[in-house]
Amino acid sequence: MTRHHVGIDLGTTYCCVHIYDEKRHIVSPILDGSTSQIPSYVSYCGDNILYGAVAMNQILNNTKYTVYDSKRMIGKKFDNKDFQIDRKNWMFETVRGANNSININIEYKGKIIPLAPEEISGHILRYLKNITEKTLTSGECSDVVVTVPAAFDSIQREKTILAAKEIAGFKHVALLDEPSAAALEYAQGLPKHTQEKVLIFDFGGGTLDISIVDINQTECRVVKTKGNPHFGGQDIDKILVGYFKDDFEKQNNVKIDMSTKEGQMAMMLLKIECEKLKRNLSNLRTANFTLNKFYQGFDLNAKLTKRNFEKRISGFLEKAKDLIEETLNEAKLQPDDISQIILVGGSSQIPAVGELIENYFDKKPMQSIKPLEVVSRGACLQCYNLHCINGFEPQHEINGIEEISEDSSSSTPPRSRMTFSAPAFDTTNHEIEDVIADQTNNQRERPNRQVRAHSHSDHDEEEDKPKPTPRMVHGRQIKLVEKVSLSFGIREENDIFSKIIPSGVVIPAKEVQTYCTTVDYQEFMDIAVFQGENRKASENSFLGMFTISDFPKRKAGKVEVAIEMTIDRSGILTLNASVENKKVKYVFNKELGTSEQELDRIRNNLAVVRNPKEEFEKLASRLPLLGEKIKKKCREESNKNAEHNQLRKNVFNLIDDVQDEEDPSPERINELVENMESLMREIYSVFPELADE
Repeated sequence: MTRHHVGIDLGTTYCCVHIYDEKRHIVSPILDGSTSQIPSYVSYCGDNILYGAVAMNQILNNTKYTVYDSKRMIGKKFDNKDFQIDRKNWMFETVRGANNSININIEYKGKIIPLAPEEISGHILRYLKNITEKTLTSGECSDVVVTVPAAFDSIQREKTILAAKEIAGFKHVALLDEPSAAALEYAQGLPKHTQEKVLIFDFGGGTLDISIVDINQTECRVVKTKGNPHFGGQDIDKILVGYFKDDFEKQNNVKIDMSTKEGQMAMMLLKIECEKLKRNLSNLRTANFTLNKFYQGFDLNAKLTKRNFEKRISGFLEKAKDLIEETLNEAKLQPDDISQIILVGGSSQIPAVGELIENYFDKKPMQSIKPLEVVSRGACLQCYNLHCINGFEPQHEINGIEEISEDSSSSTPPRSRMTFSAPAFDTTNHEIEDVIADQTNNQRERPNRQVRAHSHSDHDEEEDKPKPTPRMVHGRQIKLVEKVSLSFGIREENDIFSKIIPSGVVIPAKEVQTYCTTVDYQEFMDIAVFQGENRKASENSFLGMFTISDFPKRKAGKVEVAIEMTIDRSGILTLNASVENKKVKYVFNKELGTSEQELDRIRNNLAVVRNPKEEFEKLASRLPLLGEKIKKKCREESNKNAEHNQLRKNVFNLIDDVQDEEDPSPERINELVENMESLMREIYSVFPELADE
């Protein structure tokens, strides 16, 4: 059986899917209609759920329940500053959920259902999985590599994995930084004996990532990556919307009231037209549009020259230039050291962006790479590579409460984890102090832990260890070596961020840092975990909290605590700890973690918010393939197994029932879906090996 390896560029504005056929060594796009660019939109319309371009077209008819920009919300808290700015521009309703999380209220079948951003992303991924399986007609796609911005933190990555596994239904999921995916695809076409230092400028709808990668015929090695997860083409749209809105209000002496439906519709129309105008100015010197009776009977007449447009976004582009300089400086490189520049993402195609890059590096960016497809192409190649070396990570723990047992070694990654049904630990504004207990007066004090000079790291050894060699891809063996883009560490006294795994370390990575008690007879230590580069811990992303207790009763400085952090290929953090070289048991309360209750809620929502017709088409396309496999097995048994023969007859009878239905009613669809699901459960019970194919 031909195995197809799936790569998904889960973009803020558009998604793209490619598959790698290992038999023919061909990378192919998955089309939705006639395009590979699939809008990241979901529209909940009565009893139907619409996706992609069809959902995007509902933005004016079903404004309140057409949802987009889930990538800008995923893994963030409700009081996040960027989120609070963004939500003012959205027509759908966002509300505060449990533990300061973000929920989006949608209406489906007459009920208001709060969905988390990862659920919206999961619905998009499920749609992409379905259209991929329809295109292939060769069974279920189980393995996928999903790309994420390089600046995504561990929480955002975990939520993306949850979306792909729990909601979309992929069995094996790995994440890949978007610029790394582009580098991997670019490397496929390099001639032999080529050594290049390439800068990837990935400027999409919602994010900007810059990576410097050393590339030769066998390896892509990331040198440095910097990114801004909230900086993209949509922010340029906001500049234009603000400009035309202010001009309209000034000319007509009115104020657009966003709390009214008229005001919301007006701003949505303006947003759509501004995006079109931005695209038109890539080819025209002047662009204009008119919105008749835009607001309170007044028309809006908009006109903008290319020169004025570039002036309006000059400050925005200056920030992009600053990020380029930061990336080069931290890599200790000069512009002349870069041999090639690759532009990735739709926003990178704005002429002013290309001119900025060309002027800064004194060379033209590469033109032969498809900027909208290169990321998903690289992702499907990485999916193939991971399959060849059995490199997909074990099932990621997505629960908010994670207990590390004493059997977990402090010198190796944790082998087993147990989860408990408990709510995620609630923390706001990072106002958690690292505290210790003084046994003599029972007062809680802030510790003054000292980091010992010795620390243990094996990431260099990990890099040098011989690893299984990936099979040939396009006749080439390409090894991808990525690095940690944002440091991991804990908070010390005075809000100091103590890095345990610094940025730039090759992943997978593992490091241990030793701390010691500073109070006599200290009984426990609360440890807050962060990710970022700011010297102040509270200015970084808070990942969670854990407590180590039951210390030996000794004087200050006489008890050593070793904290181990491990980062897997997808950038996900796991923790271990030991006291006096003895493994300890503790509970890691992940910030915005998914508790068992939350996971049950997501699964219940999935059962409610699903499109029966979508499930019908998915199962109907899979059933004939299973029927042929069972038929083959019966032949191999010379049709002597009565149970298997009856199962074969049941399958083909149901296939006939399904094919006889030209336009089934919703009730009939539900009935057939139940029958197919029941029969498939029986098939997988009798032939469990078919479930893994």
